[in-house]
Amino acid sequence: ADVVFNHMLVVASCSEWRRAQADEVKLQTLQQRLQKAVAPGGLDVDDFQWPWFPMEGPSWDNEDRFEGWGCGEWSELKHCPQVIEVHQRHLRDLLNAGVRGFRFDAVKHMRPGHVAEYCKFLRNQHQNVYIYGEVLSVDAHMHEEYTT
Repeated sequence: ADVVFNHMLVVASCSEWRRAQADEVKLQTLQQRLQKAVAPGGLDVDDFQWPWFPMEGPSWDNEDRFEGWGCGEWSELKHCPQVIEVHQRHLRDLLNAGVRGFRFDAVKHMRPGHVAEYCKFLRNQHQNVYIYGEVLSVDAHMHEEYTT
């Protein structure tokens, strides 16, 4: 199974989010749009990274890579109890469906300790799981951060 745990859906373009940073009414409108989209899955607008900033250019491979919104529009999840609960429920559902292999998308945009928590959860649920984390970077040190 391919799991994406650092970001979710696009509810507005980068230019809309950028304009909203100077317009409180526009920001509230976009946050309400996000809230409406994620509520059925058990999440809340507070489960996302604020303040918003676009992850672009150098931010893809530096320390900003953890909290920025990809391309300025991919809603970036915050590592918090509610997000972890929703993700663990999803992983448990996949395990119950017989899935034993997991590819974590874009792990370089997740803190290594957070990825390790999900790996530990999976291994505690089932001893024979295969876990792969996608780290697209030429930086060998970045790859080492995620090696367990």
